Amino acid sequence: TGKKIQGLMVLGTLMRNTTKHHVTTQAITFAKVQLQALLKEGGLINDADITHLETKIIGLLGIYGLLRLNKILHVTKGSIKQSLLHRNMNDPIEVVYKWSTKTRVKGFTYHIPAQFRTAFLLYYSQLPDDLGDDDQFLCNYNHKSKKRSQFLGINKVCRVPKFWATLLGITD
Repeated sequence: TGKKIQGLMVLGTLMRNTTKHHVTTQAITFAKVQLQALLKEGGLINDADITHLETKIIGLLGIYGLLRLNKILHVTKGSIKQSLLHRNMNDPIEVVYKWSTKTRVKGFTYHIPAQFRTAFLLYYSQLPDDLGDDDQFLCNYNHKSKKRSQFLGINKVCRVPKFWATLLGITD
């Protein structure tokens, strides 16, 4: 298009026609059976594998907290520590999410079933001792120090659904 108003009008018409004919599709979600196959004890996700463990923790924080991927990064070490270390093994893990969301102004608390406590304790044991309670809970694994030191980024969190789909054999 040119620098004239007629060119802008053509561009506007083109954009309008493109959006009129665009058909939105619903995102594919995992079925309950698929999540059970991934997360159950001895399932497709192996807690001994550091990458699998990381995706399991990210997934559980997102599923049980109904959090979007970027909100999962707000979970701090302190929001899980109290419930994880000072409770009975049969008690659910309490996660305190203290940031406001669209529906909750003062944050909220949610629970992750006790069956996943061993996975969380294994992940927690990989965090460095000098990580503060206000620091991000999700960290990358450092093979040299055998600890999770660098904070996880949004791109790594966004890869979790695709990784799970690969484990399940879903190609779409």
